[in-house]
Amino acid sequence: MAAESDLIAHLRAVTGLDEPLARKILEEVLAWHREDLGAWARRRHEELRRQGLRNREIFPRLREEARRILVRPPEQSERQLRRILYG
Repeated sequence: MAAESDLIAHLRAVTGLDEPLARKILEEVLAWHREDLGAWARRRHEELRRQGLRNREIFPRLREEARRILVRPPEQSERQLRRILYG
């Protein structure tokens, strides 16, 4: 993908990283942001539960954290995308 190659080149230029490390970092960041809200909520709930928190503490925290995270948007049909653009 050209955009991926361009981004790797940019990461290398601004950080001095070698190509394999820049590629690995990009893959990790992309994987992080491909997670949908449901997967994020399940993963994060389990992490907090393992830390000993109970649901009464977890759910307000998830709500607050969800306001600040980037997640993959829901899948859109072509029609939905057209409506976004053209109303």
